[in-house]
Amino acid sequence: MKSPHPPKSLSFLFVLVAALFALTLAAYGQTERVLYSFQGGSLDGAAPYPGLVTDSAGNLYGATTDGGPGNLGVVFELSPPSSLGGAWTETVLHFFQGAPSDGSSSWASLTIDRSGNLYGTTAGGGTFDSGTVFQLTPPASPGGSWTESVLYSFQGGSDGDQPWNGSLVLDSGGAIYGVTRSGGASNNGTVFQLVPPSSPGGTWTENVLHSFAGGTDGSSPVGGLVFGRAGVLYGTTSVSTKNRGGTVFAIAPPSSPGGDWTEKVIYHFQGGSDGASAQCNLVFDSQGNLYGTTDLGGSQGAGTVFKLTAASGAPWTHTVLYNFGFDTVGAYPVAGVTFDHAGNLYGTTSFAGVSNNGTVYKLSPPSTSGGAWTTSLVYDFQDRPDAEEPFAGVVFGWGNALYGTAPSGGENGLGAVFGIRP
Repeated sequence: MKSPHPPKSLSFLFVLVAALFALTLAAYGQTERVLYSFQGGSLDGAAPYPGLVTDSAGNLYGATTDGGPGNLGVVFELSPPSSLGGAWTETVLHFFQGAPSDGSSSWASLTIDRSGNLYGTTAGGGTFDSGTVFQLTPPASPGGSWTESVLYSFQGGSDGDQPWNGSLVLDSGGAIYGVTRSGGASNNGTVFQLVPPSSPGGTWTENVLHSFAGGTDGSSPVGGLVFGRAGVLYGTTSVSTKNRGGTVFAIAPPSSPGGDWTEKVIYHFQGGSDGASAQCNLVFDSQGNLYGTTDLGGSQGAGTVFKLTAASGAPWTHTVLYNFGFDTVGAYPVAGVTFDHAGNLYGTTSFAGVSNNGTVYKLSPPSTSGGAWTTSLVYDFQDRPDAEEPFAGVVFGWGNALYGTAPSGGENGLGAVFGIRP
């Protein structure tokens, strides 16, 4: 595997490959290119619902919910070409085997650490067939096999059940944090922590930091978590009984070791013009404001992009930046948004657009404080062999291009990985 932190001697090569990729997109006469079409069957994945992560060598990593032996999904790597117009190379790093020894059906984007290890979840499989947290360790020498380890198997009870499409986050000590959409004390989902063993090869310890009670507390947290200031974790629930619009919550670490984490709902979606059903991973800007999407609600019922502004000692303020309709910009933005260096937001919709196959969109911040954000269409997905109906968001990678997945479309109709030059 190419190291995610390459030596400086290779920096020129990486810049060259990045430039070649940008030229490759231009050579195709369009802003979007399908980099890989999944084939399904026992040797490849299918239905890549999760999004991508990238290392600094330009490799892309992702998972599929289907494909492979038993149709239980795979983890894959996609490596960039070394010459203009060349093909990207897909390698399956792991075939999921299912219960009881392995997970099945990964819906969440992977997380990569500084050593190049990959972390993720499966919604099924494991000892109790209630999902897993897994780790993939790169080979010690190039060309070797990756090693998969199940770090934790959910029991489906008070410890949580079915981690869904929320990606994991890691703290500086190597602990892992995530959510399950069900299970917990009230079967409304959990926020969990996995603490690494004190010695290599030991058992990871799971702690439930919060069990959602339903009602105004919210339930079914399916998006991932993000760290804010002072180690506070932020996330979303897709449902709450207060107008059933879902919530944004914060969960703060204990003031002293061994104490309890404290959860607080910082915003209740009303289920109308302000949005409903937040299933996204949230992102922060440099001022500490939160951004995300709802895939329902808004003034046209097709979802929103929202901003939550923090003020010291005051409630968070919710602002709708954009209301999706059934038009060229798209509808139903399940995934969250991604910042570029200029403060623009990029995201995907899973429906509508000119061809009704979903879109990639851009929101540009106002030039003056308090002004309106400007929304534009980056790409409208076409029919096969193009990618169709993206479920996950996009990430920036080689050549400052955007990369993403779509669970359908591609040459075989089984999903694709795409690249876009904005």
